[in-house]
Amino acid sequence: MKNGKLQVAVVGCGGIANQKHFPALTNQADKCEITAFCDIIKERARKAAEKYGAEGAKVYTDYQELLKDESIDVVHVCTPNVAHCPITVAAFEAGKHVMCEKPMAATTEDAQKMMDAWKKSGKKFTIGYQNRFRTDAQALKRICEEGKLGDIYFAKAHAVRRRAVPTWGVFPDKSKQGGGSPADKECKQWLEAIIEDKEPLVKPEQAFVVTQILDTIYKAAAEGHEIAL
Repeated sequence: MKNGKLQVAVVGCGGIANQKHFPALTNQADKCEITAFCDIIKERARKAAEKYGAEGAKVYTDYQELLKDESIDVVHVCTPNVAHCPITVAAFEAGKHVMCEKPMAATTEDAQKMMDAWKKSGKKFTIGYQNRFRTDAQALKRICEEGKLGDIYFAKAHAVRRRAVPTWGVFPDKSKQGGGSPADKECKQWLEAIIEDKEPLVKPEQAFVVTQILDTIYKAAAEGHEIAL
């Protein structure tokens, strides 16, 4: 930390970083400052640094070079899914706390590597499942914990996306994606978890299970099998 603030680096300065992570981190200016920006497109990282960076913020195109900076406390991984694993593992090996965008990884094997690196590092780790910070989701969780629904033995969830299937960026690119403001609240809780040495609300173990489920579905679909959940 510097001047009582966590020093944050963001790897991947595309859509999700600009729409969610940068604004959320900026809203927590009393707890952190963004001091390093990395993207394979240097101009994209430079523009992000100019808009959201602390004074003297550095720009990189190679995350390995960024991770050599010992002043960095936290790394946010906002890249396409297939890059989550190598960047996260490298960040833990460099002694950084990590928030990784969802899904955790493209495969169960990659997710396991991330879990192993995290446990070995002794650092904090979370995945960007910001919907858990929605007031409706938290209200439902509270009702369940209070036993107001009795013994729950079955649950079914539906989600409706009014903006249709995303077709921009790397969403439709399977080679990068793998198988296929709550953000402000999550960012605040995540930073406080590091500063106060508490557990993040979104735990890596939970995200690992989600990755296993998705990986199983994708592999079965690729083999032409029907999936019943």
